[in-house]
Amino acid sequence: MIASRQITQLILIVTLLLSYGCSKQDESPEGQALNSDSNGQVSTETAQGQPFNKGGEQAGEATSSIYDMLTSWKSGEKDAASEQFVSTDWTDTSIFNEIPLLQMSEKQFVALSAHESTGLLQEAIELMQTLRETMFHVVSKAKGFADSGDTAKAEQYLGAVRQHGVALSGPDHLEVMRGYGKAAIEYADRKLSEIK
Repeated sequence: MIASRQITQLILIVTLLLSYGCSKQDESPEGQALNSDSNGQVSTETAQGQPFNKGGEQAGEATSSIYDMLTSWKSGEKDAASEQFVSTDWTDTSIFNEIPLLQMSEKQFVALSAHESTGLLQEAIELMQTLRETMFHVVSKAKGFADSGDTAKAEQYLGAVRQHGVALSGPDHLEVMRGYGKAAIEYADRKLSEIK
C-alpha cells in the first residue's frame, strides 16, 4: 500500500520534472538543457558515493555503456555522455544489467520494505534526472545539426532519444521508469516532426 502510494507520487514528480524540462528546453535549447543546480549536476548521490549503483554483471563489449554514460555526465563530460547515449544499443536488454534499478520489476519493488523502497525511489529520481538531462543535451545537439542542414545526423540523435524511451517503457521495468520512457518517446516524436 505504501509502496503503491510512493510510486504514484514519484510518477507525478517525474511527469512534472519532464514537462518542466521539456518546456524550458523548447525556450532555449542550449541554455536550458540542464536545470538542476548551478553546475548542471544532480546534487544527490547514492549511499556508496557512486553516481549510480553498478550491478555485478557487465553489458559485455557493447558499443557504449549506460553506466559509463551516466558517469560521464555526472563528471561534467557532457559531450562524451551525449555521444555515449547515441552510440548505446538501446534494443539490447543486457545493457540494463549494469544498473540494478533498471532490472527491477514492479512486483519486486512492491515486495521491498518501506526503508528499502524509499532508498530506491531516491535512486530512481536521481537516475531519471540524469537520463533526462543527458537526453536534453542530445536533443540540443540534434537541433544544432538540423540548423546546420545535417538532417540525417539530427534524426540519428533524435532516433536514439526515441529508442531509449522505447527501451525504458517496456513491461519489465518499474512503473515509474515506464512513465519516463513513454514521455521520452512523445518528446522525441515531437522533435522529429519539427525537422521533417
